Amino acid sequence: MTSPRPKKQESSKIEVAARIWRVVDKDAIVNRGDPLKQEAERHARRELRRVIDDSRSGQP
Repeated sequence: MTSPRPKKQESSKIEVAARIWRVVDKDAIVNRGDPLKQEAERHARRELRRVIDDSRSGQP
C-alpha cells in the first residue's frame, strides 16, 4: 500500500519572484559580458522589489 503524497504547499508571490531572480542572477554572473543577461537580472530584481513592496503595503 502506498502512502498518500503530502499536499504541496503553494509558494507565495515573494518566494516565486525570489526563485526567478536567483536563477536569472546566477545566469548573469556566469555570463558577465552579455548585456541581455544583465538586463534580465535587473528586470527580475525590480520585479522582486515590486512584489515585496506590494506585500508590505497590503496589496494582493
